[in-house]
Amino acid sequence: MKKNNTLLEFIHIITVPLHGTVIIALAIAPSIALAATSELGKILTNTQEVITIVLRIVMTLAFVVFIWGIVKLIAASGNPQKIAQAKTIILYGIIGLAVMASIGGIIAFLQTYFGTPGGVPIKIPQF
Repeated sequence: MKKNNTLLEFIHIITVPLHGTVIIALAIAPSIALAATSELGKILTNTQEVITIVLRIVMTLAFVVFIWGIVKLIAASGNPQKIAQAKTIILYGIIGLAVMASIGGIIAFLQTYFGTPGGVPIKIPQF
């Protein structure tokens, strides 16, 4: 029996690019201390804003998946297969929320470490 995993596949398609964005952000983070142009500062600030927006969108999607699983669990009416499917969706929602919260925490830590708190433009040192 084939399960209907279209929502889960959609969430997977949405979250995979976020991993690449975080890796790119971590790769260019050291350039904050070594950069000397204002253009790079604008690029880094824009990257920071994009990551924040993407993180919020994916976090919202993970919450929607969690709520959808709860709705499916309530609507299962004692059917063991539907209950199992609903529990799986709830689990994926919780895992998604945990992963997004962890990524948000890592980003907040790196912003504090490099001295660029959220919402503040990144200041590039001038030599």
